[in-house]
Amino acid sequence: MKKKLPFLLGVIVFCCVLVMAFAVLLGNPLVAWHNHQLRTALQSLPEGTVTLEEAVPFKWDVVYSFDPYTSREEMESVMHLKGDAIQAGVSEEQRSFVFTKGDKVVCSVYGAPQRLGYDLCAIPSYTVYRYSSAASQQGQDCFLQSGRNAKFAVSHEDGYVKLEYLADQSIQEDRKAAMQIFEYENLRLGITDVQEVRTETWTDDMGDSRERPVYVCEPDAVIMVLHADMDAGANYKDGLPHARWKIYLSASDGSWNARVSIVDDMSPLAITENTDGVGAEDEYILRFEMGEE
Repeated sequence: MKKKLPFLLGVIVFCCVLVMAFAVLLGNPLVAWHNHQLRTALQSLPEGTVTLEEAVPFKWDVVYSFDPYTSREEMESVMHLKGDAIQAGVSEEQRSFVFTKGDKVVCSVYGAPQRLGYDLCAIPSYTVYRYSSAASQQGQDCFLQSGRNAKFAVSHEDGYVKLEYLADQSIQEDRKAAMQIFEYENLRLGITDVQEVRTETWTDDMGDSRERPVYVCEPDAVIMVLHADMDAGANYKDGLPHARWKIYLSASDGSWNARVSIVDDMSPLAITENTDGVGAEDEYILRFEMGEE
């Protein structure tokens, strides 16, 4: 047994060195493996239609598409996470695709379609409204959530497989065009059927004037929770995450009111004339109004 011990230790050390060398040369081993799996799976697709849920061979929550020259800092800001595997395209044809699962990057590639061997075209773009008391700005984010079963048309081009976005079965095209993203700190909500966004001024308990957005929505508008920004379970005795934000509902005559906790994986919630807004501790960070039909 004593003679075998040095040999076993040597094998362990050798394996550790191999893993470290692999990590230095190729980065995160899991991401590298998923990058390889993605290329193999997409290149083997026959022509026709497919969903990414069917095509992608590993578990994922969201896939992001970034234009060439988008910096790593911008990408991390959009995804609300950091990762050494995130890389930016540095020429006109080099787009970046990043798959995330929870708060981790599980696949990250960039390059021209001919180099990657595939292309994900026309991933839906949503208007993003980033709000804070200091400043607000609007932009466009291109992403798709797992579970939507959005269809892609598969065709074989010159040296690569092309997957072109066709439709999203959970949000129809006419509604998707009006969808906007509301962000506050790490809370991220998708709002469909928005007519306009305006800003209102209000006074807090300290007497300070502050601003918040008001979303004027059409009938059938819904709130979709993209990231609930829940408090960590370590802060509570039960060890479970707790909702940090709530959706406030009330009757116009004041006869009742309710608060719906915002949690991850919750179903879309309809916006009606009784939906007052989103906030915490009775202070709104976002308000809703119903517009004209």
